Amino acid sequence: MGFGLTFVGYFIAYLVSMAFPPVKLLGYALMIWGCVKLSEYNTRFRNAVLPLGFLSLMGVYSLMETIYGTLGITSTFFEAGAVNIAANINEAIDVAFHACLLIAVCSIAKETGLDKMAYKSMRNLLIVFASEIAYFVAILLPVENVASVVSYIAVVLRIIWIVLNVVLMANCYKMICPEGDEDMPVRESNIEVIRKMDAVINKREEAAKQAAVDLVSRRRENKNDNNKNKKKKRK
Repeated sequence: MGFGLTFVGYFIAYLVSMAFPPVKLLGYALMIWGCVKLSEYNTRFRNAVLPLGFLSLMGVYSLMETIYGTLGITSTFFEAGAVNIAANINEAIDVAFHACLLIAVCSIAKETGLDKMAYKSMRNLLIVFASEIAYFVAILLPVENVASVVSYIAVVLRIIWIVLNVVLMANCYKMICPEGDEDMPVRESNIEVIRKMDAVINKREEAAKQAAVDLVSRRRENKNDNNKNKKKKRK
C-alpha cells in the first residue's frame, strides 16, 4: 500500500542518518515512492512529495558540502553563511513535509475509523511545530545562555517527535489496509524492526485487556459479596 516504504524511508532519513548522514537521500527516495503509492488511496499524500523533492535537493547540497570539505576544496556555495542559510531553509521545508505527511495520515486514519491514530498524528504535528519554533527562536535570541537552553529544548522535542513518528508509521503499516482487505489476518512484516515493535505493542495490548478483564471480575465479586452481606443483615 505504501506505508511500509514510508516507514523504512522515515526510519533511514531521521534515525539512521544521525550516524550516516548521506543515507538521507535513500530515505527520501523511499518516502517519495511510498507517498506516491499512498496517494492512490488518499490524494493528500501527494502534497508530501514536493517537499520531499526539495529535501532531497538539500540532501545533495549537504553531501556536496561534505565532499568538498573532505577534499579541501573551497567554494562560495559552501561558506559558513551559505551553509547556515541552507540549514534554515531545510528546517522550514522539513516542517512543510511533516505537516503534509501527518495531515494525510490523519485523513486516512479517519476514513478507516482509527480515531486514536488520527489524534496521534495531529499530536505529533504539534510537537514538530513546537520543536521548530524553539529552533528558530534559539537562532534569533540575542542572549547566548538563554538561546542555548532553548536550543536544547528544540533538540529534545525533535528526538521525541522522531520516535513518535516512527511508531506512528509502523502502526499505519500494521493497521491500515486497502479496501477489501479488512477481514484479512494481521500481516507480519518481513522487517525485523517492525516485528519487534509489533511484539511490544501486542504484549501491551494483551496486558491491558487482561487487566480490564480482571478489574471487571473483581467488581462483580465485590458486588456479589455486598449483595450477600445485605441479605444476611436483612435476615
